[in-house]
Amino acid sequence: MGFSLRFLCVFLLIPAILPAQSSFYSRLEGNIGPDHAIMHLIRMQHDVEACLYIFKPLAHQTGEQFTLVGNVNDQGLISLHEPANTLETFVGKLSAKRLEGAWQAEHGLMQTARFEAQYPPGSLMLSLKSKAATIQLNEQQTDSPEASFEMSLLWPDDQHDTTLVKLLYAWLLPVSDTISREKSSAEFILDASLEQFRASYQQLSGSTNTDSPSFYWIKSEQQQVLVNDSDLLCIERSSYAFTGGAHGIENFRYLLIDHRKNLVLNRQNLFLPKSDSLLNSLITQVFRENNKVPVNQSLSEFGLFGDTISANDNIFINYTGIGFYFNSYEIAPYAFGQSTVVIPFNKILPLMTELGKEVAERMTNMYKLRRITE
Repeated sequence: MGFSLRFLCVFLLIPAILPAQSSFYSRLEGNIGPDHAIMHLIRMQHDVEACLYIFKPLAHQTGEQFTLVGNVNDQGLISLHEPANTLETFVGKLSAKRLEGAWQAEHGLMQTARFEAQYPPGSLMLSLKSKAATIQLNEQQTDSPEASFEMSLLWPDDQHDTTLVKLLYAWLLPVSDTISREKSSAEFILDASLEQFRASYQQLSGSTNTDSPSFYWIKSEQQQVLVNDSDLLCIERSSYAFTGGAHGIENFRYLLIDHRKNLVLNRQNLFLPKSDSLLNSLITQVFRENNKVPVNQSLSEFGLFGDTISANDNIFINYTGIGFYFNSYEIAPYAFGQSTVVIPFNKILPLMTELGKEVAERMTNMYKLRRITE
């Protein structure tokens, strides 16, 4: 709280930056103290989520990645913190094109942060589209159980019937028929997703004993940008679903597109044939290092299903490496939670195809540029 009171008052002296929109995606670039930074920020009404990268200027330091959540009021006053820590990390003022405030760095050091919306060559302007609805199980029954649906998605501006749009469509709403011009829109995907959910839910309408909590379904889905640079777009798709049972299921999926080549990047085209064994060993090694698993303890004893972690197809990218995301039940029981393994490019490069090496080079070149102090 002290962080807010001391530093927010400074930024209240800045002329008011009134938000022109209540929901948007913005690619912001600027500085936190002496360091260059990029932020991918999603605003949904008063809720805010951001993916932040801070690029240190010293050669021996690596870039830092932060996930931030928080809220913003109608006047644009914003407060952000890391999900596992309620202490404020950032306070300031937000609009669709600007973010200014104070960042609490390591050891409580306060640094001025200034960002402007920037879309350099190789990045995409994206719009945030959303839909929410409440669905009655039995529309003729006044006290009917209800299901809630909310979904938001990112959509490229000024693009129709392009390969990029078709790749996004196929990921968000897989279909077997040809995508027509009328279907290639965010609005169609939102409407179709809602109708699929409605149909599945209302199939229960003939059931008896609908007083059970299992009849109160929930579907919530959001997206976030991890990378929007150098003709590479990496989107995180997070979803929560409750359709009965002991608990709901949270799930994260990733889409990585090279829109220079109009291609979805995946394990098959990023890594060499017959490299699975070496890739699995590398993922297992990095997991053990990240989680400080003692050399004399097996991963089974640590809580996983097995002693080796096999590469999956849930791949993402950042400025320093390739990431593999494992949802609940993939490599460990539900109570263990999700697991993320990010392998630095310099470790994984020998296992990559020429395409994979080109992608890694694009990302590391961008990273090197941003480590240079302006």
